[in-house]
Amino acid sequence: FAPLRWPLVVRVVRGVFGGGLRHEERTLHGRRIVLMQTEEAAAEWDARAAEAAAGGAPPPERPAVLFVPGGAFIADFEAADLFFLHRWVRQTDALVVYLTYDFAPQVPYPGPMLNVALAYRALREHKHDLGFRASPLAVVGLSAGGNLAMAALLAPLLLHHAPPPVVEALGGCDPVMPDAILLLCPVLNICRSPSPSRVVFASDVLLPQPLLKAFATAYDNDSDHWMVRDPIFSPVFAPDEALRQLPPTTILCGGLDPLLDDSVDFNTRIRRMGVPGELHIYRSLPHTFVSFPHWHILPEVESALAKSVQFLRAVCSAAPAAGVGGSATPPGGSDDPWKKPRSVGSQSFDSDDGFGF
Repeated sequence: FAPLRWPLVVRVVRGVFGGGLRHEERTLHGRRIVLMQTEEAAAEWDARAAEAAAGGAPPPERPAVLFVPGGAFIADFEAADLFFLHRWVRQTDALVVYLTYDFAPQVPYPGPMLNVALAYRALREHKHDLGFRASPLAVVGLSAGGNLAMAALLAPLLLHHAPPPVVEALGGCDPVMPDAILLLCPVLNICRSPSPSRVVFASDVLLPQPLLKAFATAYDNDSDHWMVRDPIFSPVFAPDEALRQLPPTTILCGGLDPLLDDSVDFNTRIRRMGVPGELHIYRSLPHTFVSFPHWHILPEVESALAKSVQFLRAVCSAAPAAGVGGSATPPGGSDDPWKKPRSVGSQSFDSDDGFGF
C-alpha cells in the first residue's frame, strides 16, 4: 500500500479523478492539511472572505468536515481516500479538511492523538488563518483515525486518566465538541484480549490477528496502556459521564471486520448514555471497505457511501452552532440522523443487505 502515500500518486489521482475540485495544502496548528472543495464553492467563499476582511468582519461560517484518515497508526492512504472524499465534496456542499498526523512507531501514543486534538481545537475555536469559521463541523474518523478522533474529543474530559504529555497539552482546556461525529470501521478497543469478532476473523486477509497485535504494539510502544484500560488509548472504556457529552454519532462498519465488536460495544454504550445516532453494519463487507475504490460499484459499498453522504448533508444543512462547542440544531425529517435511536437490541434488515441498530 506504500504507493498510495507517494505525492506523485496523490497528484495523479487528484488530476484524473478530481475534475472541478480544488485541493489546497495548508497547515493547521503545525499539521499538514488539505482543503478540498469544488472550484465553484471556492470562488464563492473566497469572495465572501474577502468581503468580510474588507469590512473588518470575522471570516464567514461555512460547513466543514474534518477527516482523520486511517492506516493502522503507522501510515495513511491518501490516494485511495480521495475517491470517497471527492464524492463527499461534490454531494454535501461542505469543505473537507484532510488532516495528517505523526505515525507510529516513530511517534507512539499519545503523540498522534495530540496532533489530532490540537488541530481539531484550532479549527473548532477558529484559531487559524484559513479564511473561514468551521460551522457546522462534523468530525469523521476512519479505522485508526476513528480511534484518534474519538480520543481527541474525549481527552479533555479524561485528564485524570491521561499520561503527562496529554495533561501538559490539554490541561485547562474546556471540552469542545463538534456538531456531529461519523465513525467508519473505527478501532475503539486496542486491548490484546480477543473479542468474538477477532476470534472468528483471526485469519482475515486484511487484518489477521498477528498484524493487529503488531499495529497495537507500534502505537503504544509495547507499553501497558491496554492492560490498564486507558480510555484515551481505547475510547470504548471511557466512563459514562464522558460519553454523555458526545454529539450525535453514527457508525458504519463491515460485518466481516475483525474489529466489528469495537463498533457494536461502543454503540451500545453511547446509546445507553442517550447519544443519538445509528449503527449500520454491512454484512458482507470487510474492514475499511470505503478505502478500496474498485469496490465502490458493489451495492453494499454504494449503500454505505450513500448513508455517509446523507448523514453529512444533514449536518451541513443544520443551523450553525450557537457558540463554540455547541451542537447544531437537529434537522427534521424522516431521514434525520439525529432521530432517537432504536432500542439497543433491535434490528431492521434493509434492502441494501445491511442492518441498523
